[in-house]
Amino acid sequence: MDQFTVLRTQRNGVEIVCCKCKWCGNQYTPNVTRLTQHFTNEFAPRQRGAMEVPAFKKDGSNRHIKGYERATESLKYEIRALNARHRGRMAEQNNSANEPSSSGNVRLTEEDREIEQAFPGSILGDSAGTPSAFVHNSANNVRAQHSNFSSPSSIANDSVHSSSQPFESLPPRTQPYNRRTVQLPLKPMMDAAQREKADRLWAMAQHVAGLPFRVFSHPAFQEAYNFSSQFPSYKLPGEKKLRGPLLDANYQVVKEETKKKMFQKLIWDKITISCDGWTNVSGRPQMNILDVNRFGEAVHCHVDGSNEVKSGVWIAGHIKKAIEERGPENVLQFVADNASANTLAGKLVRDTYPHVIFGDCVAHGLDLFMEDIGKLDWVKSVVTDWPLSRMVISDRWRNWVSDPLRPANVREGAEHIKTMVLDDEFWDKVHDIVFMMERIFILLRQVHAHKDFMGRIYWESWETQDALKHLYTASVLKSNILTAASCKQVMLLFRHRWNGWTNCIHTTTMLLNPTYLWDEDRQEVSHHNFIMEDFHEYVKLFATGVLKITGEELRQYIRSVDRELDGIACMDTSIWMQEHREKALSEECRTAPMLWWAQAGRNAPLLRVIAMNILGLTCTASACERAWSSYGLVHSLVRMRLSILRQHKLVYIYHNATIKAID
Repeated sequence: MDQFTVLRTQRNGVEIVCCKCKWCGNQYTPNVTRLTQHFTNEFAPRQRGAMEVPAFKKDGSNRHIKGYERATESLKYEIRALNARHRGRMAEQNNSANEPSSSGNVRLTEEDREIEQAFPGSILGDSAGTPSAFVHNSANNVRAQHSNFSSPSSIANDSVHSSSQPFESLPPRTQPYNRRTVQLPLKPMMDAAQREKADRLWAMAQHVAGLPFRVFSHPAFQEAYNFSSQFPSYKLPGEKKLRGPLLDANYQVVKEETKKKMFQKLIWDKITISCDGWTNVSGRPQMNILDVNRFGEAVHCHVDGSNEVKSGVWIAGHIKKAIEERGPENVLQFVADNASANTLAGKLVRDTYPHVIFGDCVAHGLDLFMEDIGKLDWVKSVVTDWPLSRMVISDRWRNWVSDPLRPANVREGAEHIKTMVLDDEFWDKVHDIVFMMERIFILLRQVHAHKDFMGRIYWESWETQDALKHLYTASVLKSNILTAASCKQVMLLFRHRWNGWTNCIHTTTMLLNPTYLWDEDRQEVSHHNFIMEDFHEYVKLFATGVLKITGEELRQYIRSVDRELDGIACMDTSIWMQEHREKALSEECRTAPMLWWAQAGRNAPLLRVIAMNILGLTCTASACERAWSSYGLVHSLVRMRLSILRQHKLVYIYHNATIKAID
């Protein structure tokens, strides 16, 4: 083409051939891609590793704009025809010699579609011949339409004439076309010595900073390391950024994740709000508030109790605020320990929200009950003698008594104490007291271990009471310390604590637990009048507080619930219940009553809604104790200067990030 001048230069002793544009003066490698970019303003990207960027000069200016400003439309069509021919030749060479080129073997780009639209068949070809042949014909047609193409003045006047060197004279490519790529440098591999040094540096950082050993195997740490190791220039954030914007950003992320996991907008996503008090390492009183449901235990907030009177009114104010933030219809229960201030707060909360029932922590009540037993005279005497037994069997005691310089009366008194303490009758009393406490300890462990214990706590408490009532008649007892009078004392203490943690929600969950619906031994318990009274009381509270049912509609609702309960309980007259009786009594449904209601309780839709809401609640405030453990890890003696707000955010992230989404 006479728009370019062929130049031959010497560079490092090698002859280089290049083309110089007559209009802009730039020099290019003589190939079709450079022509297309120069005169049609189409910047074909170069592939550099995983990135694609347009071709620029080193000084940043684009080297193709000047030629584009001077090019006419006819010249652009001519250049595109040349490029189309070039692409067709490449497609022909890449395909097999015996297989004709087809449209299914060519991947069209935006530039290809434009060429195909201007010159139909130039890329995909047709039935008459190969793409290169079609491009050849298309290029001839374009030159026939624009016959005067060689004169520079004709280009300036938007006219063309025939070229003395037609495009067909370009020599065909003899080698298959390969896209030029820039190979990124490979990351250097570590040898054994370097790996050992890196391990030692990481270990030194862990030892000096006081980090736990498990931090390197934590999934969050592994994820952060794997991502940042892809960028060698990455630097760790500073302390100011960590305790400022990054802490706030992660707090918001975990807050949204917690809301998404704990509250999935299902009808049985109701929660129990629990709270507990604590004093941190700085001596400042704190109170935490948690949301607990079947999905997990989420920290809601921490309240600083410094310079505050921890009264029932103060506690009730924060609980009401938490209820309003979660929505009153989504909260069914408020659980705390048995302190008098918490009891008063529960009454004040229920005055505002009648359907939110206050329940004493069952685990705390059982712990207090065991302390009550230890204060009885006939138990205290045995417990106080227990340190003497450890003393008289120690080596120091034996050496002291056997000292010949010791007076005779002192040695005789020491032997008498040893004989008394090591008497078999003493240890028989210890055995009987331990046997009595074992039943209470088992119940305490069950309360802490099982999340679905809400529907079992009333029945298990009933069983424990019967065991204590007849404890003095047990055949395994070895002494006379557990008489009828002493067992009656224990039973009265247990009944007092049991009345503290029992309310209508416990009896209702027991009544709706499929474990106790068909067991004939439990019919006498499950059909007591007071249990049905508690059931009707809670159904009324649930309908008014959660479902917003009042008036005559409420009375119809209660009657419908009674009919559904009768249909489930009468297994002799219900064909549907006979079909599901074996499944309902299976071990799987005994441990997961909500699963049974989700699968088999569809014929009792009203009871199903109530059961799915309350069977997933908790009967203890143990979640608060676990949250304080997280607080102790975050705010320790080493980190005493943390502000209250930063403490709360760190505990919120540390505790709530472990909640897993449940399908």
